[in-house]
Amino acid sequence: MKRTCLCLTLSIFITLIAACNGQPTTQEAPQGENTTNDLSEENATNQENDTDSAAYQVPRFPAFSPAPRHVELIEDRGDTLLVRHNMGETEVPKNPQRVYVNTNIEVPVALGFDVVGGWYGSWQPVPPAFEEATQDAEIVDWSEVPNYEFVASLEPDLIFHWDNSGDPEVYELLSEIAPTIRFEADPFVYWREATLDLATVFGMEETAKTLLTEYDTTVVAQCERIRSVIDDDTIDLVTVYEDSFHLVGPVWEQAEGFYTPSAYSIWAYRDCQLLPGAEVEELVGVQGSMQLSLEAIAELESEHLFVMQSIGQNETLEDILDEPLWQTLPAVQNGNVYLIEQIGAMGYYSGIYTLELAADAISGVNRE
Repeated sequence: MKRTCLCLTLSIFITLIAACNGQPTTQEAPQGENTTNDLSEENATNQENDTDSAAYQVPRFPAFSPAPRHVELIEDRGDTLLVRHNMGETEVPKNPQRVYVNTNIEVPVALGFDVVGGWYGSWQPVPPAFEEATQDAEIVDWSEVPNYEFVASLEPDLIFHWDNSGDPEVYELLSEIAPTIRFEADPFVYWREATLDLATVFGMEETAKTLLTEYDTTVVAQCERIRSVIDDDTIDLVTVYEDSFHLVGPVWEQAEGFYTPSAYSIWAYRDCQLLPGAEVEELVGVQGSMQLSLEAIAELESEHLFVMQSIGQNETLEDILDEPLWQTLPAVQNGNVYLIEQIGAMGYYSGIYTLELAADAISGVNRE
C-alpha cells in the first residue's frame, strides 16, 4: 500500500466520524441528521441479504436499524450498467479498471475491484492483509480528503462515495471526474450489506458469499477464545486519544429512531455478544461514546476492561494508568485489563484483524 502525503488546499472531509463515534477532531461532522433517502419502497432495506449488521440486539439497548439498500441495478446495457443510488441514477462501467474510493475502501478492495486510490485512518494500524491487497494503490490519510486534484490525477473510471454530511457539492465535484456512486447508508458499520449490494450489481455474488463466510468462521473461532475467558461477565470498552479517554457503547443514534452499531465496539457487542456493564447504559446511552473525566473512571465497574489505544498515544495512556482511581477498578484489581491497538472494525480486513487482536490480548498472546 502506497502512503501519499498531500498538502491540504481544501476543507477537511470527515467521513469516518460517523462510523467510529468519538474520534476527536477540530471539525465535527453533523450528527443527528439522517441523510438516507429511500431508493424504492420494495428495496428500502436489505431484506434479501443473508446477513445483516442489525441481526443482534444488545441487552438494554435499542435494536440496530436495518440498512437501506446501498445501490441497485436498474439495467444492464452491455458495457455499462445503469444503477440507482443515493443521488439518483448513474451509468457506470460494467467492468471498471480504475476505481477511486472516497469512503470505506475495504469493501471494494475485498471484492476484487481494481482500486487505484482511497483513504485510511492514520491513527489505527493497517491490517496486514489489507496492506498487501492495496500495495499498488495510492492511499492517503483520512484528513487529506477531498483533494479533487489528487483524485483526478489517478484517472479513475468509477468512484465510490459516502460521507455522513450528505453535502451534494462533494458528490457533484467527484462526478465531474468520473461516474460516482454514493452509498445509501453508512458503509462502515453496514459494510456487510454494502459488500452484498455491490456484489449483486457487479456480478460478484460468489466472491461476496466467500468473504462473509470466511468472516463468520473467524467470528466463531475468535469469539470462542474471548468468551472462554469472559463468559457472561460484563465488560467496558474504552478508547484512548490525545488528552482524552472515551467509554464506547454498542449503539449510536445517528438520527431520531435510527440506530447503528459503533465500529469500535461492533466486534464485542454484536459479533461476540459480550455484555456491557450497567455503567455503559448510564454514561453513554445511545450516543456511541462518551468522553470521561478522571473522576468518572471510578464508575467503570465491569469485571473486564478492554483499552483500545490509538497510535502515538502512549503518554496519555500512561497518565491514566498512573491515576489512583484507576487502581481501584475491579478489572484492574483482578488483572482483567486487555490493551489492544485501536482499530475500527469497518470491513472484512479490519473486522477480522480486530477480533484477532482482542482474542490475542485476552489470551496473553504477544503479537510483536
